[in-house]
Amino acid sequence: MSVVEIRDLVKQFSDRPVVNKLSLSVSRGEILALLGSSGCGKTTTLRCIAGLESPTSGEIWIDGVQVAGGGKPTPAERRNIGMVFQSYAIWPHMTVAANVAYGLRLKKMPKARIKEAVAEALSLVMLDGLGDRYPSQLSGGQQQRVALARSIVTQPAVLLLDEPLSNLDAKMREQMRGELREVIKRTGITAIHITHDQAEAMAVADRIGVMHEGTITQIGSAREIYRQPNCRFVAGFVGRANFIPARVTAVGKGELSLTTDGGLDVVAVPVDWATVGDNVLLAMRPEDYRIVTVGQPSPANCWPAKVSRTQFLGPVVEYLVQVMSHEFQVSSAIDVSDDQVADISISPDHIVVLPADADADVLAQPDREARAGTNVPTSSPVGPGL
Repeated sequence: MSVVEIRDLVKQFSDRPVVNKLSLSVSRGEILALLGSSGCGKTTTLRCIAGLESPTSGEIWIDGVQVAGGGKPTPAERRNIGMVFQSYAIWPHMTVAANVAYGLRLKKMPKARIKEAVAEALSLVMLDGLGDRYPSQLSGGQQQRVALARSIVTQPAVLLLDEPLSNLDAKMREQMRGELREVIKRTGITAIHITHDQAEAMAVADRIGVMHEGTITQIGSAREIYRQPNCRFVAGFVGRANFIPARVTAVGKGELSLTTDGGLDVVAVPVDWATVGDNVLLAMRPEDYRIVTVGQPSPANCWPAKVSRTQFLGPVVEYLVQVMSHEFQVSSAIDVSDDQVADISISPDHIVVLPADADADVLAQPDREARAGTNVPTSSPVGPGL
């Protein structure tokens, strides 16, 4: 059952589309992250859902009710949403308990029930016993928990989070990722999380929608997005990748043979659209290479490489290596000195084969929407009960 449905959402500023024909569906209890760089349209999308921006065109449905695109839009305060802002946005002159109780008081809930609900929310975000403190007496992480408690205490249909961890230091941000997901999952609330941080999106969300130039380029689980990117943009934005142009030389059972422009022979797993003679783009993750030591058998895709640069980062060493005319980034726990010749290998199932025009935002395939995961129907209306 979908709680949020967006169809062909367009938002223009000065005739420039910031959000361009975006469609998505968020299921009940799901956490969806919209991941992208600044200017991709993710925050504008969130603000349209919240009612803080008016769409230029398109429809938005929340819990079976059309809130935008069907005549007079539903005001933000009547959309049954909770929102957590990047800047916390909690009242500095109110205690923690008063901040959390604010929305319940507006709903004129009985005082006894407000007290009980506030205590439950503070316990959920691990702020028991801090209800009488003021925001200035809290750490940044604690203030963000107050903002989260205030948003979930009203039991909204959907929780909107606008880069909620970006103001925290790196260590606190890493800690809060797991806590944020746990709290949202314990409430069962549907959530849409906006972030530019891929690690945050992977840690918090059930699905990730990668946004680029106002639309969703690919949507899926963290593993799908990372291991099966549908274009060069996604492969390069979510993690790192070495990109190499190549040509298909043979298609066998369970094996795709290729030759790179630099004359390197490569074996990959077949893709259903590639045929002999096709120009393709290969994407390989730096951490998927293996440094082959002397005496080990040579696996597929094993090539002599010369180390040209080394960066020791503690758990791993980052290498820049030369393989024939190609330059690869390689991450490994094995320490190899500069100018040392070593073999590197990569498994065929860790090589992503993309069309040669994969610089485009999405695959130019007939089943583009199925591949991208944007399976929101475009004809039948969304009604109550969906």
